[in-house]
Amino acid sequence: MKKIKLPEDWWNHIKPIPYKQLLIKRHQEHVAASRFTREQAIEMAKPYHLEKEVTDAIDTYGQSPDDALQDWDLYPYNG
Repeated sequence: MKKIKLPEDWWNHIKPIPYKQLLIKRHQEHVAASRFTREQAIEMAKPYHLEKEVTDAIDTYGQSPDDALQDWDLYPYNG
Protein backbone atom coordinates (compact mmCIF):
# COMPACT_ATOMS: atom_id res chain seq x y z
CA MET A 1 0.00 0.00 0.00
CA LYS A 2 1.37 3.40 -0.96
CA LYS A 3 1.58 6.05 1.77
CA ILE A 4 0.31 9.53 1.05
CA LYS A 5 2.27 12.44 2.42
CA LEU A 6 0.06 15.09 3.98
CA PRO A 7 1.03 18.75 3.98
CA GLU A 8 2.32 20.22 7.25
CA ASP A 9 -0.87 22.26 7.79
CA TRP A 10 -3.31 19.44 7.01
CA TRP A 11 -5.48 20.31 10.05
CA ASN A 12 -6.27 23.72 8.56
CA HIS A 13 -8.15 22.01 5.73
CA ILE A 14 -10.52 20.07 7.97
CA LYS A 15 -13.94 21.62 8.49
CA PRO A 16 -15.19 21.30 12.07
CA ILE A 17 -18.33 19.28 12.66
CA PRO A 18 -21.15 21.50 13.94
CA TYR A 19 -21.64 19.19 16.93
CA LYS A 20 -24.03 21.43 18.84
CA GLN A 21 -26.26 21.79 15.78
CA LEU A 22 -26.20 18.03 15.29
CA LEU A 23 -27.24 17.42 18.90
CA ILE A 24 -30.04 19.99 18.67
CA LYS A 25 -31.34 18.42 15.45
CA ARG A 26 -31.30 14.91 16.94
CA HIS A 27 -33.08 16.14 20.06
CA GLN A 28 -35.77 17.90 18.02
CA GLU A 29 -36.32 14.76 15.95
CA HIS A 30 -36.60 12.71 19.14
CA VAL A 31 -39.17 15.09 20.63
CA ALA A 32 -41.10 15.23 17.34
CA ALA A 33 -41.24 11.42 17.28
CA SER A 34 -42.93 11.37 20.69
CA ARG A 35 -46.18 9.43 20.81
CA PHE A 36 -47.83 12.03 23.03
CA THR A 37 -47.95 15.81 22.90
CA ARG A 38 -46.96 18.06 25.80
CA GLU A 39 -50.61 18.74 26.59
CA GLN A 40 -51.50 15.04 26.56
CA ALA A 41 -48.63 14.24 28.91
CA ILE A 42 -49.77 16.92 31.36
CA GLU A 43 -53.35 15.57 31.24
CA MET A 44 -52.05 12.05 31.96
CA ALA A 45 -50.12 13.39 34.97
CA LYS A 46 -53.09 15.23 36.52
CA PRO A 47 -54.68 12.26 38.34
CA TYR A 48 -51.35 11.73 40.16
CA HIS A 49 -50.72 15.45 40.81
CA LEU A 50 -47.49 15.31 38.79
CA GLU A 51 -48.29 18.06 36.30
CA LYS A 52 -45.46 20.29 37.53
CA GLU A 53 -42.91 17.47 37.45
CA VAL A 54 -43.85 16.45 33.89
CA THR A 55 -43.94 20.09 32.75
CA ASP A 56 -40.51 20.72 34.27
CA ALA A 57 -39.09 17.61 32.62
CA ILE A 58 -40.33 18.80 29.22
CA ASP A 59 -39.73 22.56 29.48
CA THR A 60 -36.70 22.81 31.75
CA TYR A 61 -34.80 19.62 30.95
CA GLY A 62 -35.80 19.29 27.31
CA GLN A 63 -37.26 15.81 27.53
CA SER A 64 -39.83 14.57 25.09
CA PRO A 65 -43.35 14.07 26.48
CA ASP A 66 -42.80 10.31 26.23
CA ASP A 67 -39.56 10.51 28.23
CA ALA A 68 -41.18 12.69 30.89
CA LEU A 69 -44.01 10.19 31.29
CA GLN A 70 -41.55 7.29 31.48
CA ASP A 71 -39.49 9.05 34.15
CA TRP A 72 -42.56 9.35 36.37
CA ASP A 73 -43.85 5.82 35.55
CA LEU A 74 -46.92 7.19 33.80
CA TYR A 75 -46.27 5.91 30.29
CA PRO A 76 -49.06 3.59 29.09
CA TYR A 77 -47.08 0.77 27.48
CA ASN A 78 -50.12 -1.35 26.66
CA GLY A 79 -52.40 1.26 25.22
